[in-house]
Amino acid sequence: MLLFLISLVFGGEFLYNFKKVDKIEENYELFKEIKLKNFLYKFYRTGKSSTKLLIQQHLPFLLQEVTKIKSLDFTRQSLIFTLTPYKDIFMKDKNTTICIGKYVGTFFEDDTLYQYYKGGDKCDIKKDVNRSARVSYKGGPGKLRIDKIYESKVCRYEIVVIGEELSRVVEGNVEIVYFVEENDSR
Repeated sequence: MLLFLISLVFGGEFLYNFKKVDKIEENYELFKEIKLKNFLYKFYRTGKSSTKLLIQQHLPFLLQEVTKIKSLDFTRQSLIFTLTPYKDIFMKDKNTTICIGKYVGTFFEDDTLYQYYKGGDKCDIKKDVNRSARVSYKGGPGKLRIDKIYESKVCRYEIVVIGEELSRVVEGNVEIVYFVEENDSR
């Protein structure tokens, strides 16, 4: 019940960080009081605010942002990986270009947007296997980029794309502390 009231009273553009305290310091500014049954909840602004907070975006927003990406490159030693969302992934070195896979589908699981790429060139280690990849898109700090690429199995690649473009950035992050007093007057 208290959390419901807090969300109604404190909703809006800011993100509030709540912390229960046993003692109120002198520099705290009284912000709100809520009486609930025989308790009085006093909320104080501490004057502290956090640095920006990155929150994972909802699926429609993620899809919209991924469709804006023209291509992303990732360099590892002499190899350059090029990801073109909804199209294909290539791996290039000085003399050769290898297709990792062509886009086959998108799905959303555990708050992460994934894309599958299959039907790439034949694997040089296992001749009966075609290369493929799964790309995950996640919000995170910094510019949009391929953060890492690794082989989960032979010629099966996992690619992680992160960046602030895939996040909701909240900068109005205010710390609120609250103190509970028992109120005998019902």
